[in-house]
Amino acid sequence: MNSLFKVLLGFLLLVSPVHGAEWARTSISPELARLDEAPPAYPEGWWVEEGIYAEVAGHPRERTTIRKVLEHAERSVPALAEKMGVASGRRLRIYVTHTADQFQSLQPDRPPAWADATAWPHRGLIFLRSPRIRPGSADPLLQVLDHEIVHAVLGQAFGPRPVPRWLQEGLAQVLSGEYSPEVTREIARGVMGTGLSSLEDLSSGFPADPLGAKRAYAQSADFVAWLNKEGGRNAVRTMVGELAKGAGLGAAVRRATGRSLDEVDADWRARWETSGVKWIALADEGILWAFAAFALAFGAIGVKRRNRRRLEEWAREEALRDALLQMTIQRWRETQVSEPEVDAGPFWAHPLPTSDTEHG
Repeated sequence: MNSLFKVLLGFLLLVSPVHGAEWARTSISPELARLDEAPPAYPEGWWVEEGIYAEVAGHPRERTTIRKVLEHAERSVPALAEKMGVASGRRLRIYVTHTADQFQSLQPDRPPAWADATAWPHRGLIFLRSPRIRPGSADPLLQVLDHEIVHAVLGQAFGPRPVPRWLQEGLAQVLSGEYSPEVTREIARGVMGTGLSSLEDLSSGFPADPLGAKRAYAQSADFVAWLNKEGGRNAVRTMVGELAKGAGLGAAVRRATGRSLDEVDADWRARWETSGVKWIALADEGILWAFAAFALAFGAIGVKRRNRRRLEEWAREEALRDALLQMTIQRWRETQVSEPEVDAGPFWAHPLPTSDTEHG
């Protein structure tokens, strides 16, 4: 039965649609820039709101959005920096672009066409699309802003050192609240398929193919969430601090957890590769519907069979009752004496019995 279940699950996984095709909706510039390089100028007439941790600008029509973004950034920048154990860095300059052309043209370099927002950490720049030009299926704007703030603050904390991609993507997803059931399902697909990448593999870079990269994003978020749960907030903060100072991954893991990289990696992956969670995690909406249809089909067959058996039993019981009734009537008739019919007139009365003398 277990083998049949696995075969069925594998088939459903192949035919079910892959959700979240645009897994990476934000972009980080890989280039380091001089801190004194002038930021892109605001278009003429733009509205600007200034705070301690951020400065937000956009078209005057976006004033409500600009204020919301600034208020959120003023709370999020110090809070997210504290969770990572780093300084908040230089004041961020956030652009709320009013058109798709502005989003593309105002940035220091042309962003990918799929990007919903971008961060340029060493320049302290974040570019957002106005809600007017964002698709309805996109993540909430302020959640995307938190994702970009993590990238910007973390990048500045590392200075000239590159931030390991698994660390920056894992932290950005977890701290912005993007660690979701889709992350779990994507890892489960990896377990079902080629298996999970090790932490060492993730630290050397993400796969070039879209599915592999998507899985690497998921694993990065899952490891950060797992480390935060198992080791506590200080474990994450210590790891970030060690890596920012230039320590290798093995040394940073040892300092954060007191254990070797291989031990931590084995424990993290064990709960996926040796438990039944990997099967449950695959139950996304499409597969659930497929399983529901599968269960209903077999359930209907079972119900139909039970009903047929019940009807057959009822028919047998009915036939037995009819036969018993007919037998009883027949036996009763056999015990009766035939008598000549008598016209009783308007009243019918049973005649009184005759005496023995009368019969002679």
